[in-house]
Amino acid sequence: MPFFLTDILTNYLLQNHYSSYSLDAPINLFPRVRKHGSVEIFPSLRKNRVQHKEEAILNTHEESLINALAKTYDWIEASYLADKLGVTTRTIRNRIKKINSSSSSPIVESSYRGYRLAKNVQQPSKKNTSIKNNESRTDQLLRLLISTDKPLVIYDLADEFCVSDATIESDLRKVRDSIRLFDLKIVRHRDTVLLQGSEGNKRRLIGRMLATESPIGFATFTGEGIVRGGYDLPWLTSIVTQCLTSQGLHADDYGLNNIVMHLVVTIDRIEKGRILPKEIEQNYVFLDSPGFAAAQLICSRISSKFNIPMNDEEIAYFALILSSNSSGKNYSFNSDNQLEDLINHSDIELAQAIVAKLEQVYHLEPFDYEFLTHIAIHLHGILQRVPNGVFAKNPLSNRIKETYPLVYDMAAFFATEISAQTGLSLNEDEVSFLAFHIGAYFDREKPESESVSCAFLYLDYHDLHRQSINRIQSEFGRSLSLDTVLPITSCNPVELSNELIITPVQIDSPHSGRTVIVNPILTNADMGVIKKATDAILARRRGSQAFGLINRFLAKSLFHKELYATTKEELIQTIVKACSSEGFCADNYTDEVLERETLSSTAFSNRVAMPHSMSASTEHSFLSVVVNQKPVDWDGQKVNIIMLMGLSEHDRASFRILFDSLIQVLSEPINVTRLIKSKNYEEFSELLNEMIMREQK
Repeated sequence: MPFFLTDILTNYLLQNHYSSYSLDAPINLFPRVRKHGSVEIFPSLRKNRVQHKEEAILNTHEESLINALAKTYDWIEASYLADKLGVTTRTIRNRIKKINSSSSSPIVESSYRGYRLAKNVQQPSKKNTSIKNNESRTDQLLRLLISTDKPLVIYDLADEFCVSDATIESDLRKVRDSIRLFDLKIVRHRDTVLLQGSEGNKRRLIGRMLATESPIGFATFTGEGIVRGGYDLPWLTSIVTQCLTSQGLHADDYGLNNIVMHLVVTIDRIEKGRILPKEIEQNYVFLDSPGFAAAQLICSRISSKFNIPMNDEEIAYFALILSSNSSGKNYSFNSDNQLEDLINHSDIELAQAIVAKLEQVYHLEPFDYEFLTHIAIHLHGILQRVPNGVFAKNPLSNRIKETYPLVYDMAAFFATEISAQTGLSLNEDEVSFLAFHIGAYFDREKPESESVSCAFLYLDYHDLHRQSINRIQSEFGRSLSLDTVLPITSCNPVELSNELIITPVQIDSPHSGRTVIVNPILTNADMGVIKKATDAILARRRGSQAFGLINRFLAKSLFHKELYATTKEELIQTIVKACSSEGFCADNYTDEVLERETLSSTAFSNRVAMPHSMSASTEHSFLSVVVNQKPVDWDGQKVNIIMLMGLSEHDRASFRILFDSLIQVLSEPINVTRLIKSKNYEEFSELLNEMIMREQK
């Protein structure tokens, strides 16, 4: 199972490094405001209410179409777009015509092959100025609340947003829910509302808002928003790096991102006269720690540069930010005693206990000490960050979840155990960071079951073959096992039982289908051929295993067409009840499945959800399937196919095979569309098996 996390991270960082930011053309994050009595309000929102609502609907539809096109540079057929958006091909044509009419040059190109975004239109992760991108009303309300110490008048807000007073009240309830995590609250006094809470908590909220609104996890600040523009981000990054290094500390690109963002928020708030009060607790970190010393150095440089006061409370607050996003510069330890010089013994023990449980639940080979070291250090950061409300934004969270769902699922289990042992609640960003560590390990260490047995035949000439053997072992590691190494002159090909045969010449044997012809000295092209053959063997092996599991687990009595419920929770409960009545699980299995859903949604981008428990608690293994023509709402995603998995202790090792194979098939939109159109259990089962076997060829 390849992960290629390194490639994703490398490409992402190359594209989005701080030095590449341009402040000459900043993104307008916060529309200009005007004064109105005691409240700041948006003049741009004063429109005819009916007109405003109609435009908003149209914009939403058009933006959905643009987003669908923006996911690829290839041509997309109108029929696929229509199916994806739940409309007719005629509607697609009309919307594209309207989109293009709003610009002097075409935004969407068309041909006999379908539609695609014009090359001059920016792709996702960059703001597309050709398309209006409206900020949600609740986000705008939150911006207003955090940007002023004055009460906001509800009637004025309703007028300016062109909605009713009741709608504003409803929006405020949503805002209350979103800020509860930061220990902030909205205080109502008659017809006015005010954001109330500590300055430290407000800063954490601002940091979260800035990180969330930017597709790359770091805001390009303007002079009109919640944080003023004009900050020299490369200079701030350089100062932070220098001061961390001087104290033997290191922050990766994500940690550095969070540190600089919090530093900008700190500077901006102090410049606005919002300084941390004296009563703030200073026991976040040890005063003699490297993090506190680095914070002192950074705050001193910032105080001089911006001519702002940095009291002891500000230094203590920033020390917390540093200690939560950095670690010892070099950590390569051979024992727990050395590791304890950096983190607490209790943190090491907790990491070891959770890793051991992860191995048990997913039937994994024991993780090596290098992984234990990295995960323990990361856990130490979590235990400092989360209790103090410091959040680390992971801009690749959704991509990791969609691309490597099994790794993400393991990370979600890890997060569940952290919560169970510490009482801390981890968000999706923290789960994704855990997935980085797990995915990187699997990319480095392949399990024995992922190894292909190989026979290497060679021409015996001055040990020339050893160069090729060393190269194969270096490049393929454990994924290719050289079980047989023989000179071709002393080999009987008929007796070879290996899955793959690598030979410099054609051999007369019944194994031609698994024979790879290479040069006596391996070339890059030869290595590519070997990799292709190895991947094909592993794919066929997994496909065959998955085929058997699906036929064993998917019973006709557990297949449902057009099964609906008011909520996701009710639907899961209904499916579990049906499984329980067949003797596959207990009624309380619902609670276990919903517990997994609280970590993150099990719905994936292609209209599929795969709910499951984090434990092997069912009497018998099963796969229950629901296929609906009309999609149901699953945490904001439209889902047509629900696959509820339940595995007994005996079959727990099958989870990885089954989960991975299903994801591989269901990641193709055309496969999902065909399965949705299936009329009954027999047709669905036949289609699914056909797809699994085809994917492995």
